[in-house]
Amino acid sequence: ASLTSSGSRSSFSQYNDQVEISGPGSAVKSTVPGNNYDTYSGTSMACPHVAGVAALLWSHFPECKNNQIRNAMIYSAVESGSAGWDAYYGWGRVNAGNAYELLKQGCEFAGGPYSDPLHDLALGGKDQVPSPPTPAPTPAPPCPSAQERFEVQIQTDN
Repeated sequence: ASLTSSGSRSSFSQYNDQVEISGPGSAVKSTVPGNNYDTYSGTSMACPHVAGVAALLWSHFPECKNNQIRNAMIYSAVESGSAGWDAYYGWGRVNAGNAYELLKQGCEFAGGPYSDPLHDLALGGKDQVPSPPTPAPTPAPPCPSAQERFEVQIQTDN
């Protein structure tokens, strides 16, 4: 779910039994072409915050399995709505510091034993049951010429 700077659910944010965790998503500064910044709102701004926390945690704890990182994020989320899980905030607002401190105690302690199927909290949403995989997408057509190439330039703020 998307949150405002005050921590309340953004008015546009979806709420249902698929919400798992919340992150900042209203009036978020983002880079734009021309070496500038602009402000955007949307769950598409909240999702990178949550994914970024997961990536940060995994970079510090590469021995942890994906569901252990996910569970640690859930266990350490800051309560935002009703106690426990709710349809508006999921398990709460993602908190990188809390999750890091939890994972310092060990992957299994923080996120539970690695298991297949995943621990109940790592199934997605509130009670999501994994569904069969969707069919593979249609492969992209081959490039017209091996001589074509793309160049990407990345410029930082520094």
